[in-house]
Amino acid sequence: MRLDWIQQNENTIIETSKKIWGYAELGRQEYKSSACLQELMRENGFDVTTGLGGLETSIRAVWGSGKPVIGFLGEFDALPELSQKTVAHRSPLVEGRPGHGCGHNLLGTSAAAAAIALRYEMEEQKLPGTVIFWGCPDEEGTMGKIYMAKEGVFSNLDVAVTTHPGIANYANEGIQSSLYTLDFQFYGKASHAAAAPHEGRSALDALELMNISINYLREHVSKNVSMHYIITNGGQKPNVVPAFASSRLSIRGATIQQVQEVYERILNCARGAALMTDTEFEHQIVWACYSFNINETLCKTAYEALEECGPVQWTDKELAFAAKMQGRYDTDTINDSILNYVSYEGMPYLQNEVLHTGIVPYVGRSFYTRGSSDVSDVSWIVPTVEIVTACRPVGVAAHTWEQTSCAGMSIGQKGMLLAARSMYKTGLRLMKDEQLLEKVREEFEESVDGFEYRPVISEKKKRQ
Repeated sequence: MRLDWIQQNENTIIETSKKIWGYAELGRQEYKSSACLQELMRENGFDVTTGLGGLETSIRAVWGSGKPVIGFLGEFDALPELSQKTVAHRSPLVEGRPGHGCGHNLLGTSAAAAAIALRYEMEEQKLPGTVIFWGCPDEEGTMGKIYMAKEGVFSNLDVAVTTHPGIANYANEGIQSSLYTLDFQFYGKASHAAAAPHEGRSALDALELMNISINYLREHVSKNVSMHYIITNGGQKPNVVPAFASSRLSIRGATIQQVQEVYERILNCARGAALMTDTEFEHQIVWACYSFNINETLCKTAYEALEECGPVQWTDKELAFAAKMQGRYDTDTINDSILNYVSYEGMPYLQNEVLHTGIVPYVGRSFYTRGSSDVSDVSWIVPTVEIVTACRPVGVAAHTWEQTSCAGMSIGQKGMLLAARSMYKTGLRLMKDEQLLEKVREEFEESVDGFEYRPVISEKKKRQ
């Protein structure tokens, strides 16, 4: 197989990722980043449309016609307050500004590059079929793929292939958690907190009582469930009984059903808190996603592509850079981080490494992870696989300045190129092997077993 387009255009791919890294735009504000990827796709013969799912920065770039239809999913949103220079110590480019602390500049660019490479290979070999690059906004915020899924934009795909920057190279068998993120608003009655507290009804008291109830609830939910919250408004002055208070809460669990059950119990916590304080409340599902529906046939195919393309060779300078970052963490923290991304079987391949150099072996046994992603929703619509590549030091978490730094320099860029090649080869094999594609489809149909995917979109509730 040829890798001519990626090999011949490495500089273009790297420069595109660097541009998006420099733009560092938050979700639904990725206008420059989206335009950059649109231009790249048009220059390579793709028909580009935008605005899918009501998201202005979304992209659908299509080349070819007919079956099979292979889609590559890309993201390009940054995270708040993670601006960072490409150095191994904390040093923001601009204090307080966003940065690519999850490496989505690499993710979007590598998915686009894989789509382009497959397009040229299909043309060279005269292969029938369609290749689509999906630019998916705001994964970190409102989970844009869910809005796109609601419009049915992924339904015509035979397979979806994506990637994500990580600490190692592997085909992801981790079942990412289901997630509900909720906003709560409590409404009371203001009064002078010293002169007439009896006239007031504290919305903050209600909010705190709900949070206390949630903290007691933690003991009585499955070990797969986690809950975390912030208070977004707790009042303005201590001498005024707060008439309004609000919070944002996330619930994660192994399945969407498990999360929904805990969600109902938390609503009871809110009702009890409102009753105790003579206040009212309302809530809204801000965003939600399903757990990942693993397709082992696709995982094995992606693993074989990774083996063919890898491993990455690191320079002494890159290893020293990474070692300085990793040195901030103790061994237990590093090991815990490793187990958040790979199975126990994969752990020995990462311990005592600074930058991962090999490929974590394919196990053929899925396991639960703590994170969540809107890619999971796509996995219940079409067979989906995620390839992860090493784009930061082993043991270093995502959503950190360390990942921002690595995403703007050679460590992240080498991982990005490995991801692009591996996704491209995965897509090409599926294009050429009808029996493999049919096996993927059969496994998918068995896994969903008649289940009908329904996106969970934000919905305002009546005051209670």
